[in-house]
Amino acid sequence: MKGEGVKVEEISSIEMEDLMSRIKNYQKKYGAIYDEFMKSFKDEEASFEELIDQFEWQTYWLELRRRLQQTGMLKVKASRLEEYAPIFTPLKMKILSYLLVKKGATVSEIAKEIGKPVGSVSKGLEVLRRHNLVAVEPKNGRKVYRPLVKEITITV
Repeated sequence: MKGEGVKVEEISSIEMEDLMSRIKNYQKKYGAIYDEFMKSFKDEEASFEELIDQFEWQTYWLELRRRLQQTGMLKVKASRLEEYAPIFTPLKMKILSYLLVKKGATVSEIAKEIGKPVGSVSKGLEVLRRHNLVAVEPKNGRKVYRPLVKEITITV
């Protein structure tokens, strides 16, 4: 029978929490965030499962970025707050606040402005990136970090 066993899901109908959970599952499975995974991913060497995972992960990642850019808001349920505990530190909030004002900056620019060591800022940015709160893009041979959210809301 045509289409039997094929699962079709409208990406826009997936709740934000579920979308982020699916992305986190792939991060755990492959031990990397999507961008890092793609640096070493080779279609010709991948198993069928890895090809499917890469396609789904990319789809979820692009949808998450689209939503965050569209709304600028991340909603976190209080029951899942423990997952997000690593982002709620004074250093990471300073970094995110600075990026929201500047709309983008390099690690050294952020470190200089907030008065923290480059290594600490770099580690903080990596945590924010893993939680999909900032993106990094190459610009003139430098990595420029920009915020993906304008607001974080915690709901009960």
